[in-house]
This record gives sequence, C-alpha cells and structure tokens, in this order.
Amino acid sequence: MFAFLAQNRRVLFPDDGFADLFASGRGRPSIPGDVIASVMVPTIAASQDQVASLKRLERQLREVEMENEFPNKAASYFAQDHR
Repeated sequence: MFAFLAQNRRVLFPDDGFADLFASGRGRPSIPGDVIASVMVPTIAASQDQVASLKRLERQLREVEMENEFPNKAASYFAQDHR
C-alpha cells in the first residue's frame, strides 16, 4: 500500500483537490496536501483494522463469558432444594 501511494499520490490526491484549503492567498503549508493524504490513508486503514479487531475480541469475550456462566448457573440450580 505504501509503495502504491508513493507512486500514485499526485494522481490520487491532485493539488486541485486541496485548493479550497489554501484560499487565503497566503500560500501552501510546507507539507503538500498529497503527502499528508498519503500518510493519512494508511493511518485510517490501520485504525479501521483495529476497530474490527476490537469488535472481534469483544464478541469472543462475550462468548467465553456465556460459556463460563452456564456451568455456574447449572451448579447453582442443582444446589437448590427443589422439593
């Protein structure tokens, strides 16, 4: 992904796409918009991967909690006097 962005960043993120950010007439910042966008894309992708991983872990934790909860409930039920 990094090599692709490095090779194609000017096509993917043309200067025209950032023109409204520099409308003040004071010029561009020291870092061009295509460079910033090329850094942000992998960062966002990694963030989304982390969110997906977190959701997967939360689901697995709920499953383990339910698996552990059943024997405790069963033991509690059978420990009661049902006369």
